[in-house]
Amino acid sequence: MKTNSISFTSRINFIPERVFDNIINKGSFIDWAQPETMIKKADSDIWTYGIRTCTAGGIINSKTKEVVGFHIYDNEDNFLNIDTLLKRLFKLMPNADGALIIGGKDIYNRRYSTPIFNKIKEALLQNIPNVTIFEKHKIPNSESNICYSALKDEWYLNTIYSRGFSAKLENVKNKKELCDNFEKIQISKNDILNIEPS
Repeated sequence: MKTNSISFTSRINFIPERVFDNIINKGSFIDWAQPETMIKKADSDIWTYGIRTCTAGGIINSKTKEVVGFHIYDNEDNFLNIDTLLKRLFKLMPNADGALIIGGKDIYNRRYSTPIFNKIKEALLQNIPNVTIFEKHKIPNSESNICYSALKDEWYLNTIYSRGFSAKLENVKNKKELCDNFEKIQISKNDILNIEPS
């Protein structure tokens, strides 16, 4: 399924939450609550929010300007059916040339979070030539929101966090804070990372 011709050059923008909220109103929403809405294809904007222990992202065909987004809730049913979900993902977009994956946490009471993330990440790396990875939120009180614009070929991401549960939530606004929030970050060689200060 990998292709030798690479044209995927997405811009990945980390933006403040207030900016993200203004972007999402025109896109298709990926809802993790039901199996039939966790994976969705669109030829315009697509978005989801509240990525904590879940795994989310999208696969893209840069030539057709289409995206298939996903937001997989980390429960036992999804863990047991992950191969079926992955088949559905790739069936909706058989010729993807780029992908982004974000999410997962190592938390004692969320036993399926890391295994689901790893399974999806492995499938993306095996089948798609350009994959950008934001792996495992390191701060317990943190979450991410994502949106993809097919027209602009741009990702918009927002990660908010606090060091304590009573502390004010902060937006990731520089590379240090980004690295503090994720265990592993791997930007595809064909992607461009931009962090917008709050």
